[in-house]
Amino acid sequence: MQDPCRHFRGKRLLIAVDQSPLPAKVLWRLLSYDATIVGTDESLATMLNLVIKGHVDAVIVDLCLEEAAIEAMIAALEAAEIPYVFAWIGEERLVPRDYPGYRFIDDRSALGHIAEALFSART
Repeated sequence: MQDPCRHFRGKRLLIAVDQSPLPAKVLWRLLSYDATIVGTDESLATMLNLVIKGHVDAVIVDLCLEEAAIEAMIAALEAAEIPYVFAWIGEERLVPRDYPGYRFIDDRSALGHIAEALFSART
């Protein structure tokens, strides 16, 4: 069976977090798959700017935002055809609408689920 994390290879990831810092082990594991981390930013405006400029292949979202801001973010990502997932580093959060949520931890299986959700239909 192929490693699902292979989908991260060569991808530019934006990791949008606001409360918990991205654990070094998670960052290291993503980099070990030759992913490029474009940014880890809590600013929705900065994140959307990177998306609009085409500097991002996918977005992993761990933000606690108002529903209207989440809807605007989803609309922008979908308009740009950028795959995204909602994942949480620390405490589990509510995920908007009917979107699946993922654990964003230093675990090959957990990261594999995220990679497949982002890229399996696209690679």
